[in-house]
Amino acid sequence: PLRSIPEYPSGLIADAKAREIWEARVGKDRHACHFQWFFDNVLVKEFPVIQADERFRDFFTFFVNFPRDDLLTVYKWSVIIDQFGPYEHFAKNFSTYACNEGFLGLINSVEAEDHLSGVNMFLLRFSRKEPEKLTISCKLRINGRTVVRHRRKPLETSISSFIAQHFNASHFRPVQKKLEHTATRLERLDEYCGQMGYLIDDSM
Repeated sequence: PLRSIPEYPSGLIADAKAREIWEARVGKDRHACHFQWFFDNVLVKEFPVIQADERFRDFFTFFVNFPRDDLLTVYKWSVIIDQFGPYEHFAKNFSTYACNEGFLGLINSVEAEDHLSGVNMFLLRFSRKEPEKLTISCKLRINGRTVVRHRRKPLETSISSFIAQHFNASHFRPVQKKLEHTATRLERLDEYCGQMGYLIDDSM
């Protein structure tokens, strides 16, 4: 069924706490605010642990301010919280799943399969067909055959629950690769797509 059009822009935000923060600090009738202002005056004050975390700052910038427009829109805020929420656990989830090994950025399913070098491995990535959705790609053996599967995280499902649901066995592990820090400092989409294969750190 079609969702009703919200009365205010903030109504686009599904997570109740994230919506409350937006309405209190930005305004329920505001579609966007300055990215850096929001990070320094809202996110850091909500989650003080991230203040000195340069990698968190750069990766958050990559997620919601790439290509660079220096705006945080209500849509971007809604998407990033859905990807790594719920809101109360956002800082921990984002640090764990976006800033560490296993997250390889915007790659397609064929590239994902190339990075899954062994069975019982998985990685996180953005879907090129639906970039706002996180996708888990994994390689496993079933009845003697090696199989690669790709699953997109459903909306309003926490990332930790989603991973636990599919990879709760101790023998599953993320690939020992991650997005290079330099990738988060590119400003244009053509730069990123042109260099993607060189922006993954597999030296771990």
